[in-house]
Amino acid sequence: MDEEMVFCLSRRSLSSSGLLQKAHHALNDLSALLGHEQAFIPRSKAELDESWKQLIPYQLFRCGKRFLVFQRGGRVNEKRLVGRCSLGIGGHVNVQDAGGRTRLEPESLLSAASRERNEELEISGSIEAKVVGIINDDSDAVGRVHLGLVMLCTVDDSGIVRLRHGAEDLSFKGWWSKEEIYSQKGLFEPWSILALRLMETIKS
Repeated sequence: MDEEMVFCLSRRSLSSSGLLQKAHHALNDLSALLGHEQAFIPRSKAELDESWKQLIPYQLFRCGKRFLVFQRGGRVNEKRLVGRCSLGIGGHVNVQDAGGRTRLEPESLLSAASRERNEELEISGSIEAKVVGIINDDSDAVGRVHLGLVMLCTVDDSGIVRLRHGAEDLSFKGWWSKEEIYSQKGLFEPWSILALRLMETIKS
């Protein structure tokens, strides 16, 4: 079986533009982000090569003032995050998402995010999904090889969002307020708290 080829951006290119200097940045232009040096790299290599950042669409779901919270079980793909609570549905962008092109375009990246949503969740109504920014955490081994593209998915009814049976090992923890999340931030993976702080810096 061929190894998964995952989409990455060059750390050097990102650093030269200042995008890795802060833990989070608002982002309005996907084309500018994808203008950095990019490549599809075997996942096993990308997980160890800190000269590249795997770009991960990290999708938060909000209903009113509450966010969907779930917990990662023992069978999740990223073993370093087992047991942590999370706000984000995330997944790699792979070479198939590029549709045979040599470069990943914004519409392909958004399609990859939609694919990931549908793999993990059953959504029985309409949602509004938009890119709001990026998050970066170089403090641990997971963060040093990943870059989060934060997307906010807004729903009017929390009942339309359910975890898909047979999807990655996730358990539903409920819809939590910002205050509830911060009060128990030690339970959460670092990206969740960074994403929440990003949300506080933008109008959404």
